[in-house]
Amino acid sequence: MLSLFCLLLFYQSIFGSHFDGGSIRWVPITKNATVSPVQILITQSYSYTLSAVTCNVGSLLGITAYGYNFSLWCTNNCGNTSAGYVAPTVLGYCTGSNSGLNLAFVQRSDIVNLTANDYFSIT
Repeated sequence: MLSLFCLLLFYQSIFGSHFDGGSIRWVPITKNATVSPVQILITQSYSYTLSAVTCNVGSLLGITAYGYNFSLWCTNNCGNTSAGYVAPTVLGYCTGSNSGLNLAFVQRSDIVNLTANDYFSIT
């Protein structure tokens, strides 16, 4: 059984004034896949303080002032239980903004290839 737990624990970002929260969703591309590689679609959705970032719809979020370079790294049960996992970046594409709420909305989707029976956590 393939299990993957996604956590959102960006210690440095949570304390920054530019990150306002988000979610990470995952779903297998082929339901009940039992043969490696097992493809998983990971979709990340985040919101940022609009006045602290550059948000041009369809473009990568501009956040270079913060030295932003995070990925969804394996943080629990790594080693042999995450053999096929390659960490995607969390830097997403601007999907819109709301100046009244001072929010920029960002999303990205990545397909990762896992080995059957992988069991680990990412943050």
